[in-house]
Amino acid sequence: MPAKPLLIYDGDCRFCCRWVGAWKAVTGDRVLYEPSQIAGPKFPQVPPENFARAVQWIGADGSICSGAEAVFSALATATWYGRMALTLYRKAPGFARLAEALYAGVAARRGFYSNPHYPGEDWP
Repeated sequence: MPAKPLLIYDGDCRFCCRWVGAWKAVTGDRVLYEPSQIAGPKFPQVPPENFARAVQWIGADGSICSGAEAVFSALATATWYGRMALTLYRKAPGFARLAEALYAGVAARRGFYSNPHYPGEDWP
């Protein structure tokens, strides 16, 4: 188990890397981040196709979740809005379903959102 919670993401995805950079700025040293290409083999209990589909959260207690819940778990370590989103996810009827549907919709179009010509984005 990691000493701190770990968020695993697709290191080959520009969209994912950009968001992980933003989340790191918010969570600081409370959360570790590692690309699935490196972390995946360390967690054989997570099927490889799960890494391709969504970010994965490995809690310091060994708990595992993915997608929107994983993002909310990371943000909950540092922000009130992260804690609020995670509480809504776990307790408000329909919120988890909506959050996961939105996450899946964006994840299915990562290539589009990774495009350096996506309107409104300035890429280095």
